Amino acid sequence: MASEVVLSIEDLLLSVAGGDRQAFRPLYEATRERLYGICWNMLRNREWANDVFQEVFIKIWEKSALYDPAKGEAMSWMVTLARRCVLDAMRREGAPTVALDDIDPDSAVLAIVPLSTAAGSGGDLRRCLDRLQPEQARSIILAFAYGLTHEELAREMARPLGTVKSWVRRGLVDLKDCLAHEA
Repeated sequence: MASEVVLSIEDLLLSVAGGDRQAFRPLYEATRERLYGICWNMLRNREWANDVFQEVFIKIWEKSALYDPAKGEAMSWMVTLARRCVLDAMRREGAPTVALDDIDPDSAVLAIVPLSTAAGSGGDLRRCLDRLQPEQARSIILAFAYGLTHEELAREMARPLGTVKSWVRRGLVDLKDCLAHEA
């Protein structure tokens, strides 16, 4: 029996950039939950989020050749593209943007639940996030539910880039450990 080769998100994006239509479906499957979560969290309207989410994947197909692995991770590139699509849609419609101070942590947790397949429950994730230092929890929510980069987190939280990276890295390790024990 032949084993199936699983490509990384970067490999899939590079294949799509080369015009490989077969690579688009697994790229979509691997990234849809996170990218849709960003659309939903920023827009708070299912129909609008669906429309923008579709636009995101059209843009990924059209602009994938612009991705440069030397400048960052594939997922970060796609998250940035998704955030730009949402912000463009908000500007077109004259909608106010989400103020980071107005973020609802509970609804943001629901958007990142698919990332916690170890537990699979928003309640478990919420309890585990509550056990983290507040800065760690906020960094993780802003990064995963709203797609902020480390640099944007550092600016938003007025902290050095290295500090924010440590919060996210250590917070994710603690979160993984907690979710493993909650399961």
